[in-house]
Amino acid sequence: MSVMLIVRITSKPGRGKELAQLIQPVPKDNEFDGCFGMEVLQNSSDQDEIIIIEYWDSIQRHKTFLSDLQAAGGLDKMLELSETVKRTYYVETTAS
Repeated sequence: MSVMLIVRITSKPGRGKELAQLIQPVPKDNEFDGCFGMEVLQNSSDQDEIIIIEYWDSIQRHKTFLSDLQAAGGLDKMLELSETVKRTYYVETTAS
């Protein structure tokens, strides 16, 4: 079983392109333990809305990765460009 994480971020006005470029997709084969890849999508009708879809083998592995990234300052620039995180939720899936 795997987990899909969906995050919907609204950037500060006019900063969507910069935010989307900062958040790079991650291929299926990567160095992140438990991660099966990540997609970054930008709303074509609202450039300040970014959707991130991540695939993990467990919620805990994602939370550990996120905690480590935050502790290292890896989220600072993203948070600086972001106005709100509208929704974040996990969905258990049967495919990886």
